[in-house]
Amino acid sequence: MKPRKPIAVLGATENEASLLALVLDVRGYCVVICSGEDAAMRIETPAAFLLVGYSSGERLRVESRLWLQHRKWAHAAVSHRPEKTDDAAAWMADVMDALTAALRKPRADAEYRTAKESAAGAARRTTRNRRYVA
Repeated sequence: MKPRKPIAVLGATENEASLLALVLDVRGYCVVICSGEDAAMRIETPAAFLLVGYSSGERLRVESRLWLQHRKWAHAAVSHRPEKTDDAAAWMADVMDALTAALRKPRADAEYRTAKESAAGAARRTTRNRRYVA
């Protein structure tokens, strides 16, 4: 059986947390609801962090703090769920779109490793194809 990807949720209200836990569990994710940033720092590295309802300044602060410990993480940020029940399905679709997009994008470490390997390969190719004529 394929292991479930752990998703850490920060900043969600109780209603949002229960809804997210139910829907993400059905989708095959392991959901960890964090009560705050300190709790998020204590968990092991998840596949992604879902930041719910943070303003841009708060989100930047939380992302930079989490990045210090969890370097290979994806993040998705969404606003709080509207109180109307009609918009709950649209909000959950936005959450799933943001989460799948965050999980699919390459990490910075992987990009650096690929660039480093390609640069080393280019250096090997140039020395291999170099000829000295005396």
